[in-house]
Amino acid sequence: MKNLKLMIQAIAGLLLALLVIWGVGAVVLVSPTLYEYYPKIGIALRASDSYKQQRGEGWVHSSYGKMGFEKSELSKLDSSKPKCLILGDSYIEAVMIPGKNRMQNQIISEKYDVLGVGFSGVSAIEYAYLIKHFPKIMNNIAYYIVFIGDVSDIKNIDASLCDGMHKGGLPVRSSSRLDKISYSFRLYAFRALLRRWKRYKPDILGNHWRYNNKEIYHDRSSDIRSVCKALKTLTGSHPLLIVYAPNIPHIYKNQLVFSDSVSDFARQLETACLENQIGFLNMQSIFCQNYKTNGRFVSGFFNTPPGEGHLNSLGHKLVAEAITHYLAGE
Repeated sequence: MKNLKLMIQAIAGLLLALLVIWGVGAVVLVSPTLYEYYPKIGIALRASDSYKQQRGEGWVHSSYGKMGFEKSELSKLDSSKPKCLILGDSYIEAVMIPGKNRMQNQIISEKYDVLGVGFSGVSAIEYAYLIKHFPKIMNNIAYYIVFIGDVSDIKNIDASLCDGMHKGGLPVRSSSRLDKISYSFRLYAFRALLRRWKRYKPDILGNHWRYNNKEIYHDRSSDIRSVCKALKTLTGSHPLLIVYAPNIPHIYKNQLVFSDSVSDFARQLETACLENQIGFLNMQSIFCQNYKTNGRFVSGFFNTPPGEGHLNSLGHKLVAEAITHYLAGE
């Protein structure tokens, strides 16, 4: 009898502990973002639903619909206006920025509806693939903008891979059943534990937990001109604009720095754009003037060092204003 009582107490304690872990995770942790495979373009896009998304810079609730676009962009899909597509990495994915504050939703254009397609960690290789294939699921794309927040997005990239045939780091399959279950039942804490275990454990069971969808390339690189030429070739008769947003101003060794630490890159990129009939917009002077006028950084969040990290809402606003002026004068 005593043993039975102890067993019941142990089971009750375990269930209570699991319930606490579940409750804390359901409230505090982020949900998995589910992806749906699109056969026409051979990659997966965000599935229609609402997610609590996070980076170290903060988190927001975002709702997505058709073709993985955030809810604040969905009305643009049904309009008759030509579409302007902004392609980028985590700067455009911007999961730490409320949808209405993202640059594509602050650009005002009488001629175009502007939408953003961003995937964390991608570069010119993936932008080329999206330029070639996204028109298969979206009609009337008339303008392309490539946003460069990291030099590595376009520098030291093999131009031969920017032919629109390489998926690179784009997601290539729908979310797993485990992710769907953890999303449906808010098993965020248990999912977090499983992901950490999968990341560090030896693959003794032969399950290939470390499998990565990203294609593996040889370590080759091309000059910036060749990469720009490849992107322009894919856009064909449609205009292409490259927007470069350097991380300035920022603090270095307790000093406020207004100069671009990779200024040579900006000059090379501008020259490459000019040679290939690509529009070019450098945000350096706008970012610096903003700080001198308002004393506010365009990058960084409440929990990051001042001026470090992705663009915040102010940064998105300034880029949107610059693109608005550029499109108005094209």
